[in-house]
Amino acid sequence: MVKALRLVILLVCAMVGLSGTAFSDTVIHQERSLYRNLFVTEDSDTRCLRFSTHTNTVQTCFALEEPEKVLFDCNKMILGSLLLRPNPRRILMVGLGGGTLTSTLSKLLPNATIDVVEIDPAMVRVAKEYFNFKPSPRVHITVEDGRVFVKRALARGAKYDLVILDAFDDLYIPTHMLTVQFFWEIQKIMTADGVLAANTYCNTKRYDRESATYQAVFGPFFNLKKFWKNTRVVIAEQDGLPSEEALAQNAKLLQKKFARFGIETSWLLPLFSTEVDWDERAPTLNDQFLPF
Repeated sequence: MVKALRLVILLVCAMVGLSGTAFSDTVIHQERSLYRNLFVTEDSDTRCLRFSTHTNTVQTCFALEEPEKVLFDCNKMILGSLLLRPNPRRILMVGLGGGTLTSTLSKLLPNATIDVVEIDPAMVRVAKEYFNFKPSPRVHITVEDGRVFVKRALARGAKYDLVILDAFDDLYIPTHMLTVQFFWEIQKIMTADGVLAANTYCNTKRYDRESATYQAVFGPFFNLKKFWKNTRVVIAEQDGLPSEEALAQNAKLLQKKFARFGIETSWLLPLFSTEVDWDERAPTLNDQFLPF
């Protein structure tokens, strides 16, 4: 049954992936960084960051007339991690993109300190110039590989209430940030009741192994998905998952704050599933034996 369900999911997601066509927006900036091509495009309503001119795939967008509105389902789902812990004081974000998610978090949580790690200095510059990203005394940006930053944070004893993994290269999540060893390192820099939110896909061929890897380190987790948009966010908590009642209670507390950014908690809550839809016998991803 699990295999049949996975096959349906992969077919749907593959169809979504094949539906993209070359975009027709105006390119207002382009450059080749050390790591990738960067394109900033714009139409009458929206400005977006892309890594390619050949598909409709975008990394970050914001509405020109409503710049605070959260447009991407994956970002809304990542912000759903606040339903587990509404008031994190220290946050780590691995991956900046256009900085729109960081900006939203800094406004939602004006008392929180946010450490952002981004490997590509060109990405930081583009986020500042085209997507209103503004570092501040509360929002620190470090240009460094995410895993190197985590190792150094571990060495100095840093602890975070919320860790967000949102790092992608041209193809997918960098392989060294998908392994059981990396997740162990993440777990060690989280507070005793810390929360993890990881942005990933639903159509990856490693879905079973990725899921088994998260489960091996964090135990049961919430698996938020929008199959037809190839969107998946894993949310886990160090001391076990909260009840549906606790999620609903926190949703009520956050409803007004979220509404400012176009996020409905009534949309978020039904996505919090712990259903196992992967092969639990799948081996974990490991630093020594990465199948890439």
